[in-house]
Amino acid sequence: KKRPSREKPSGGSGGGHSAWEVQNMARNVLSILSILHANNSSHELLDPHMVDVEESTGRVALRMLRLTPLPRASEYLAPELVNVVQQTTHRRSYLSTHH
Repeated sequence: KKRPSREKPSGGSGGGHSAWEVQNMARNVLSILSILHANNSSHELLDPHMVDVEESTGRVALRMLRLTPLPRASEYLAPELVNVVQQTTHRRSYLSTHH
């Protein structure tokens, strides 16, 4: 017997996460990954220690990534992350040409 996934978690029980919360967290993680993928970001940026999880709301965010509801995925990137990506791609192309 599955509950409808649209159902919000009822009551603020402190222990554990409801199925809805877990599903919501997974959806947030996937949206972050798809944004990074859309920007061809290096997977080296996906350090587990950079992930913030808000226990109360189940929200998941990368510390270097400022998520705002803008239509184009490139605008999701915070300036400091864009710099890191540029440095990483520059470093990589430098290494590949000097082997």
